[in-house]
Order: sequence, then structure tokens, then C-alpha cells
Amino acid sequence: MKRLTSNIIKLSLIVFFLLGLGFAGAKSSMAATYFVDGIAGDDGGAGTVDSPWKTINQALKHARESDVIYIRYAVYNETINLAPIPLRGISLIGIPQEGNRPVIHSSSPNKDTIFLVNFTGVIKGLDITGATDAIGINCVANDGVNVAEISDCYIYGNSMGIHATTVGTNPSECSPMIHHNYIFSNSARGIGNMGHATPTIAYNVIYENGSGGMGEGGIGVTNEAKPKIIGNLIFNNNDAGISMNSLASPEIVNNTIYGNNGNTPISAGIRCGQDDAITSVKIENNIIVNNARGI
Repeated sequence: MKRLTSNIIKLSLIVFFLLGLGFAGAKSSMAATYFVDGIAGDDGGAGTVDSPWKTINQALKHARESDVIYIRYAVYNETINLAPIPLRGISLIGIPQEGNRPVIHSSSPNKDTIFLVNFTGVIKGLDITGATDAIGINCVANDGVNVAEISDCYIYGNSMGIHATTVGTNPSECSPMIHHNYIFSNSARGIGNMGHATPTIAYNVIYENGSGGMGEGGIGVTNEAKPKIIGNLIFNNNDAGISMNSLASPEIVNNTIYGNNGNTPISAGIRCGQDDAITSVKIENNIIVNNARGI
């Protein structure tokens, strides 16, 4: 049985990144492009490929609508606020150096590293960290629509890696596409879903999140959130791989979920809050092995 389990997990690791290749987004050819280099740049420069700015926030003073900011490898001790209306459609794209992604480290442990409101742009190819008492990437729909695309990022060392939620008095849509990321070592959970959020969470590697508290771990779903959780590798989280309560109704399909263990009596690969009002959950075609409990 151990050999079969090992083979299944290895097969999942090999193939799941080959799936979902249609997720990549495209930006308008009319967008302006800017460059940032935290090592060789100068905020008195022009923001061009040959004269990059030094900080991301300097680029944000110039970028508008669907502009693209290319970020070269460095460690950026900055907090990025993409809530102002002119910034809600821009994209932040990391340029790796020898396999190392640019690192955005929150300027304060209690501030979200990247804050997105009603965002339509792309966050790609970055390390997101440093929000030890806050959120790595906070996706909010506030009386509007948030369709952010977050891909090819390493998100670690935060309280929560990624958060998706709706707020405000009018109907909102928070449906970011979160795919092909590594999300690990976040102290509360890897991804949190609240309000009426409907993100697609696909083909990510989500591991070693949570500090053992009840409901902590890989992915948390609460309120009336309805995420689609598809094709992820979710392992070694503490306390649960996926947990849900309240009126949550996620779709959990084609994931590999193993080794999720905690000290609470309800630690499991997938935890459904039995005393809550969950009425509709789809759990289909997952590999769920070697957890404290399966479901």
C-alpha cells in the first residue's frame, strides 16, 4: 500500500503542472511597459529597460489602467497598494535571475504585502512574503469585480498567503484565478475564502501552512464562498488540507491531498464543519491519503 501511495503521489507531482495550460492571461498591446531594478535602478530614472526605477512604488506613480511593470530580481521592502482606481488593471511581472524570482517583502509585518481591490490585472513570477501578521496577497471585491490572475508566484512567510473576499453593500464578484503557485509556510493558512468569493484555485502546490489551530492549514472556506479547488497538490498542512464551515459550498475536484495532520480532534485531509450550515459541497475524484482523517 505504501508503494502504491508513493507512486500515486509521484505521478500527481509530474502531471498536474501539465494541466490547465489555458489559464494564462493576455494584456492589451496598447499598454505601456515600465521596468524596475532594485539593485541597479534609480528612482530618478525613466522607468525604461535601460534606465529602470529602483522601487515598485515609484513605478506605481506613473502606471495606469492596463500598463505592465516588469520587476527585475532584487528584494523589495515595500507594501504594494493596488486599490486606487487608476492602478486596478496594471500587471506586476517578475523577471527571474538564475532561477530566483524578485522578492516583495512587506514593509511592515502587519500590512498586506499586496492589496488588490476590484483588480483586473496580473501578478506573476514573484516571491511574496513578510506579512507575518497580515496577508501576502489580499484580493477584495468592494461593490465591484475582482478578477485578478495570480500565477507562478512563491507565497510564504505571511499569516495568510492569499485571501479572497467580498465587502460593501452592493453585489460584488471576487473571482480571481489563482494557479500554478507554490504557497507554503504561512502561519494561519495558505488560501482563505470569505464573503461571496468565487475564486478558481487550480494546479497550485500548497504545503506546510498553519500552526495547528482549528481550521488552519492549506485552504479555508467560510461564509458563503464558493471556490473551485481543482488539481492542486495539498500536503503536510497543520491542521487540515481543506476546511470549510458556515454556508460554504466549494467544489473540490481532482486534487491530491495527503499528510495533513494536526493536534486538534478534527484534523483531516478535508474538514466539513458538522455543526455548521453547509448544504452543498462537491468532492469528486480526489486522491486523499495518509491524513489524520480522510474527510
